Amino acid sequence: MPENFHMGNSPVRFTTTEVTHFVLLALASALVLFADASIKELHGTAVFYASLVREIVDSGNPMLIYTDDRAYFIKPPLVLWTSAAVSKVFGLTNFSVTLTSRLAGVGVILLTYILVRRWWSHPVAWLSALAVLTNSTFVQFTATMRMDSLMMLGFLLTLNGWFYRRASWGPAALFGGVTIAVLSKGPLGFAAVPLIVLHAWLLGAQQPLERRQWRWAILLLPIVVWYGTLVALHGLRPFTEFGIDTLRVSAAPHLNVWQSIVDEYLIKPARRYWPWLPFMVWGGIITVRHVFDRSSRREARMNSLWLLIWLAVVFIGSALKPDHDIRYLYPAIPVLGLMAAVAIASLTRDRLHYSVPFIILIAIVGILLLQRDERLHTDNRNTIAAIRAELAAPPQTLAIGGFPVRLEQPRRQNTHRDWVHFYTGSAPEVLSWDQVRRNPPSFAAGVFMTNSRGHVERLAEFGLHAKYVTTEMIFAVPK
Repeated sequence: MPENFHMGNSPVRFTTTEVTHFVLLALASALVLFADASIKELHGTAVFYASLVREIVDSGNPMLIYTDDRAYFIKPPLVLWTSAAVSKVFGLTNFSVTLTSRLAGVGVILLTYILVRRWWSHPVAWLSALAVLTNSTFVQFTATMRMDSLMMLGFLLTLNGWFYRRASWGPAALFGGVTIAVLSKGPLGFAAVPLIVLHAWLLGAQQPLERRQWRWAILLLPIVVWYGTLVALHGLRPFTEFGIDTLRVSAAPHLNVWQSIVDEYLIKPARRYWPWLPFMVWGGIITVRHVFDRSSRREARMNSLWLLIWLAVVFIGSALKPDHDIRYLYPAIPVLGLMAAVAIASLTRDRLHYSVPFIILIAIVGILLLQRDERLHTDNRNTIAAIRAELAAPPQTLAIGGFPVRLEQPRRQNTHRDWVHFYTGSAPEVLSWDQVRRNPPSFAAGVFMTNSRGHVERLAEFGLHAKYVTTEMIFAVPK
């Protein structure tokens, strides 16, 4: 890793060109992450969170879902509350419930640039951020309603607060970032703290924070208040449920542990992380070699070692979790982006021609325009409005598929129930296909089922036809 990639402890001064490129990066991030904000239909975990937001908005009680008999403890309230506040203004729409996640994603891109720029050159920082922005895992779990991006925003804010701790805003970012991360996704939000301790130890930092800077620790108070409130209301039950969720069994029980790990953390990235993947691998090799390069400054070598440990911890932690998912690599994406950038910078002699960011921005606009017709073709808002009108005064709404869920049980994800509730406001009774076959209910008022493989045969089996079809769901009535 060439020595001129590292900026050491010298203050970072941004040139006019760098500021211009930074603005273009922000524009590109907004275009990519907001391209389908109003029309992208939610599904899976995202629509479950959206259903929780509807409960908050409809009840007018932000604590309802955490305090009643069906209390939900697995995720803290920050994303849900901010989404509910936006939905109060704009209504319960795809845009309103995903705004927090998408805005946080833009922040993640910009904070990635700022973090990398603290130690590396402008070309490396800009390319790192671009590699994150165009990473499929990042876009998939950011341009929707998830907690990952706001947690990552707080995580990177904390790291930037540490690296820029001599700046006036550094301590506030350090402590405030921890609170944002923890109140977004729970204890995982503390992950930046051991990374900071590790970095301070590797570099032998003396008195890392001045006494006056510790006053900003008051920004951690909301964490204490939140978890103190949960304990006061429910005892240790919230922590027990969080532990059970963390150790839940694999979503693919037909795979053995090693096959699941290989599929999610090797095969899927190998398929999805192009065209950056070769540069990520090459940059990783460069970083490893740099750690053992005695001709380089110790500070630079320790920074490289710190990055490798960060990456290893994410991969190892993801593998140890019983339920494997490529989404768990999300915290490693900035490091992967940096390694890709390091490899490219070594080829281009650490140069970024002033026109490259402009060309990339124009290319993104062109791609979005070319896809415009296809996106409009999948706009299901009118169809969903028609379903909602049909259910204006219905008997008990019925949904079939997945697993049965009684409405009085604690809140848990159920695709059928969550989709119907968020998009129509009606909480359906969910039956399994076996239950329906044993004791067929009346389909006169219509029935919901997922728009997935096998639906044609099931429609025929029960004498139904699809009246309304969206990307995710089918509303069927008797023929």
